[in-house]
Amino acid sequence: MKLATIIKVTESLNIDVLALQEVRRTGSDCLEFDDESLKGWQFAWSGYNVKKRHGVAVLLAPCVELEDYKEHLKGRILSTTVVIKGVNIAILNGYAPTDEAPIASKQLFYRSLTKAKADLAKSAPSFKLVTLWDFNATI
Repeated sequence: MKLATIIKVTESLNIDVLALQEVRRTGSDCLEFDDESLKGWQFAWSGYNVKKRHGVAVLLAPCVELEDYKEHLKGRILSTTVVIKGVNIAILNGYAPTDEAPIASKQLFYRSLTKAKADLAKSAPSFKLVTLWDFNATI
């Protein structure tokens, strides 16, 4: 299982939060692992309903308390609010369309990104915002 390998490597590097792009999972959900070697790890993702392409996810170590997660743009923008060692953090993870994508797709992404940031500021004002992205060479 690829995800189990990613968790083991993340754990060996002492990483508590890992943002992933190109996860290529369908739907959106949050898994908490019950397997003894993966116990307590959580994986929240956003992907398209039927196509296994694009997709974003956040992998959280057992020491991270997940408050909430929200899909802002299917397969492209996901936020999670977490508590790490008493610190409230809002994580905004995004995967931008490539330069070859239609202009409408890029405009939708950046409008959704702006809205997601505003939504987090309103819904989680006491959380520090951390943004993690794959901008596909567009800044």
